[in-house]
Amino acid sequence: MPGHSLTVTTFQRPTYCDECGGLLWGWKKQGLQCADCDYVSHHGCANKTRDCVSSRPSPPPSRSAALQSPISSAQIETAVVSAAILSMDSHLPVSHYLATLPPLHPQTTTRNFTRFVSRCGPVFGFRDKVILLLNWDKPIDTFVALVAYCFICFYPKLLLFVPQLVILTILMAGYFKRAHPRSDPMKPPATTEPTFPDDVAMAGNKRTYLGGLASSLFPVFDETSPEYGRNLQNMQNMMGESSDMYDIVQAHAYLWDWSDEDLCGQLIVGVLLSMVLVSAAVYFVSFRTICLVGGVSMFLGNTRFAKHLISELAPLLLPLTKQRLLQLSTRQHTIKLHVQQQLALHEVSLYENQRWSDEKKAFTAHLLPSERGPWSDYTGLQKLPSNKQVSNPPAHSSWLEKTWQLDTLGAWKNALGIEQKATVDKDGWAYYTDAWLIRTDGYQPGISTRRRRRWVRHCEQQASQTS
Repeated sequence: MPGHSLTVTTFQRPTYCDECGGLLWGWKKQGLQCADCDYVSHHGCANKTRDCVSSRPSPPPSRSAALQSPISSAQIETAVVSAAILSMDSHLPVSHYLATLPPLHPQTTTRNFTRFVSRCGPVFGFRDKVILLLNWDKPIDTFVALVAYCFICFYPKLLLFVPQLVILTILMAGYFKRAHPRSDPMKPPATTEPTFPDDVAMAGNKRTYLGGLASSLFPVFDETSPEYGRNLQNMQNMMGESSDMYDIVQAHAYLWDWSDEDLCGQLIVGVLLSMVLVSAAVYFVSFRTICLVGGVSMFLGNTRFAKHLISELAPLLLPLTKQRLLQLSTRQHTIKLHVQQQLALHEVSLYENQRWSDEKKAFTAHLLPSERGPWSDYTGLQKLPSNKQVSNPPAHSSWLEKTWQLDTLGAWKNALGIEQKATVDKDGWAYYTDAWLIRTDGYQPGISTRRRRRWVRHCEQQASQTS
C-alpha cells in the first residue's frame, strides 16, 4: 500500500487527529492532511501513520439509518468548540441577514414589486375582515368575537391556544372548499363509469389538492386579473395613508424637539403625571379589568348607534372643549407670569444694631470694636452702610420703593432664606443679651442690653436677566 501524501494544512474548523484522536490545536497550520484519502494527523503522529487507502465514494446513508444513528458526544464537542472559535472572530458580521441583503437594482425592484402586489391579497383581506368585524358588519360574528375577547380577558392563558386555533381554521376552511367545491359552468360533466387510479395518479391528485388548497388560501394573481388591480389599489392607499401619518407626526415634532422649551417641559410634567395615574390605576384596578373595559368600549364604540351619536354630539362638544382649553391655557399663562414676577422680585434686608449705654441711659449706635457694626446683615458678620447711604440696587435690578421700609412684623429671614418669627415692638426692635445669642421677650431692664431691627427694600430683576 502506498504512503500518505501529507501536506501542512490550516483547518478552518475544529479537527481531530485520525491517529491519536486528539484535537488539532492552533489558529493556522494545525496539522497534516493527506491529499489522496484526507487522512489527518498531528505533526508528531506523522511517523505512525498507516498506509494510504484511496477514498472511495461511499453510498449515501439510508433514511432509517440516519434516524437510528444517535448524535455522538464528539459531534457535540466539535459543535461547541466551533461555536466558541467563531464567536471570537470580530470580522464576521453581527447579523447575517443585514450582511446578505441584495443591492439596489431596477430589475430586482420591479420583480419584487410585481411579486408582492400579486401576493399581498391575504394581508389586505385580513385587514378588511378585522375592520368589518369591529364595525358589526355581521352582528353574530362580532358578538362571538366580543364574547371570546371577554373570555380571554378573564382567562389570559387561552391566548396559548390562538396559534392552534388559527391553524385549525385554515385547515377546516381548506377542507370545506374541498368537500363543497364551487360548480364551474365551463367544466365538462364527469363520467359515471368507475375508475381505478393507480398510485402515480393518486400521488398526482394529492399534489394537485395541496396546490389547490395553498392557492385558495394564499392566491397569486395575474397582472391582468381584477384582484391584481385591487391589490395595487390597496398598495396605493396604504402608501398614501403611511405618508399622511408621517406628515402628521412630523408636523407635531415641536412637541419633542425642544424648539419650545416651555411646551416640552409641560409635556414632561404631563407624562410623569400620567405615569402616576396609570400606576395608581394598575395598583387599584386589575389589568384584566382594564383590558376588558377597553376592549368592550372599542366594540361598543363602533356600533352604528355610537358612531351616529358621536357624529351628532361632536359639533356641540367641540366649541365647549375649545373654550375649556382656552381658559386652561389663559390660567396657565397667568400663573406662569405670576411665577416669573415672583422669581424676578428680590427682597434686600438691612439690620440696624444698637447697644445699651449706661452713661446715656439709652440705646446708642456706638457699639464696641469687638462687636458687629451698627449696620449689618442677618448674621452680623458683614458690616454694611446705613439705609441712607445704600442707594444702588443689586446688579441688573431696579428698586421698587424709593426709601427703605421698616419691618414691624418680625418676619426675618436667616442666611439660608428661611423665615423666622422675631418678637418685635411697635418700632420693629428685637432685644438680645450681651452676646447677641439669646433673644429676650421684649425689653427687660438690666438683661436686654442689645437690640436690632430690620429695614426692607424690594428690587426687580430686569427682564433680559430673568428670561
